[in-house]
Amino acid sequence: MTCSRSCSSRAAVALVVAAALAAGVGCAGGRPRPREERLRVALLPPDNLTGGMAPVREVEAALELALARRGVDVVAGDQVSLFLAANRLRYTGAVDPLMAGLAHEALGVDGIVVTSLELYAASPPRIAIVARLVSATAAPELLWIDGVARAGDDTKGLLGLGAVGSVEQLRSEAVNALASSLARFANGGRQPSQCEGGIRFGPRVTFRSTWLEGSGTVSVAVLPFLNQTKRKNAGEILALEFVRQLSAVPSVRVLEPGAVRADLLRFRVVYADGVSLENSRLLAAALDVDLVLSGTVRELSDAGTPRVDFSAALVEKGSKQVVWQSTSYSTGTDGVVLFDFGTIRTSHALACRMARKVVEEMGFDDRRRSAPRAAPALDATTAAADRASQNSAPAAQSLQKTQGQQAPITP
Repeated sequence: MTCSRSCSSRAAVALVVAAALAAGVGCAGGRPRPREERLRVALLPPDNLTGGMAPVREVEAALELALARRGVDVVAGDQVSLFLAANRLRYTGAVDPLMAGLAHEALGVDGIVVTSLELYAASPPRIAIVARLVSATAAPELLWIDGVARAGDDTKGLLGLGAVGSVEQLRSEAVNALASSLARFANGGRQPSQCEGGIRFGPRVTFRSTWLEGSGTVSVAVLPFLNQTKRKNAGEILALEFVRQLSAVPSVRVLEPGAVRADLLRFRVVYADGVSLENSRLLAAALDVDLVLSGTVRELSDAGTPRVDFSAALVEKGSKQVVWQSTSYSTGTDGVVLFDFGTIRTSHALACRMARKVVEEMGFDDRRRSAPRAAPALDATTAAADRASQNSAPAAQSLQKTQGQQAPITP
């Protein structure tokens, strides 16, 4: 199986950005900058997914400072706000092709850092942040993504002396961890380490098609999960966790969520509460990817013991068939038998482990054993015409017919 888009583009962009960060090479307003100048990145205002009030400005300022201390030239604050207002760009949770191109020209940046604040609570103190680096190119590529979830009682230690009583301290630890991870990627191209796994976080029910036993690299678009919880943005939070886990697999190329969002808007797909399995099948034909991942989240709770309950499904583009389906349910105390050792304190840390286990069981790692085949050589005009005639129009018509008919994915 080959990538629908060029499989080499992600690697090429990553190498360029990594080299620029290491050597200080970049472009400002289309002009080469001096070799000693650091790479410029635009830091978007954090996307607040907490479902309530949160100090996003403080988080942005702390992350800006942490990145600057690690050798990254950051464009943030009023300069980015004016840029967004001038171009009527309101959504800061993803990067679409329009934003990427405008940011490169107007701000002279080589990359854009997107931050999602998923949890922020003062009592008891808890925080969860996911950040990613997206190339400021005409076709924005997801280059790096990492996340941090912390609770004040994660490492209480003897007599609780290691407990953290301030969410501000947790915020400082989180942004510093993310900034260090991005700096390591910039200096050596090293992707961040995954969260811990373990059999206790594995899915309860699974189906895996033999299609996944093929060789080569595949491209995946992750859609917002259907949200059946009482928690706002739960579907986006879980979808972003799968973006993070799939990006860690060398044989998988994950589309930047902003590119997926742009296509959903183009096909007029209503996705305020997620995307149904039926629309996922139709989008698989319309999107320029091999697989589409969607799902349903039924619980994402931090009240008392953290609990996460979701299902996930992969739809293959050619056949529109489901090649993977699973149901997962875990709590923060699963497998804990002595003195709370191993207890997971936040639903975000729990979701990270569960999503990782699902991705592991999908078996994408096995595809690395065979080298990916090159995509057919087509000129741009022919390729665009082929996609428009075979995919976009029929899919768009079908999608418009199915609006309002969304149904949750069931195992």
